[in-house]
Amino acid sequence: MAIIDKKDEIKEVELDVLEKEENAVIVKVDGWRMRVYFDKDFKGIINNKVTAKYTGDIKNVHTVVFKKLK
Repeated sequence: MAIIDKKDEIKEVELDVLEKEENAVIVKVDGWRMRVYFDKDFKGIINNKVTAKYTGDIKNVHTVVFKKLK
């Protein structure tokens, strides 16, 4: 049985969308603007929010790695 480090655990967070680009959205995390990429058929923006999966600590933006939105 493999031990999963807390920082490698996949978590979810709902984020406000600041801008939408051709293949990404810009969201605000801990005061920083970050880009979250999505598949070309992605239609998951609801009320200017997205639910994103990530690893790292959402309170430390430098550790956050977003998974591609599907």
